[in-house]
Amino acid sequence: MKTLRVDDDPVTRALLGKMLADFADCETAARGAEAIDRCQDNQKNGISFDIITLDISMPDTDEKQVLRKIHTIEAEKHVPKYHFRFLKNLARNPIVWI
Repeated sequence: MKTLRVDDDPVTRALLGKMLADFADCETAARGAEAIDRCQDNQKNGISFDIITLDISMPDTDEKQVLRKIHTIEAEKHVPKYHFRFLKNLARNPIVWI
């Protein structure tokens, strides 16, 4: 399984990396633009991410804009998309929407 963790917080990226490391090949991106670049590079090599975790409040890019661009990239390969939204603050109030 191939995953991409997108978060500007290095602690969150490390935490998710530890959670996924046993069963996934993990890549990281600290910015939305970097995530888009990774998705484009993988598509050129015929690879898609199985899981992408995306921070919902990054300073450089609106997460909806990043998500739309990733969907566009993945749609070219006819990859089905599933939306999972996780609101941050893991320690106090984890909330997940599917």
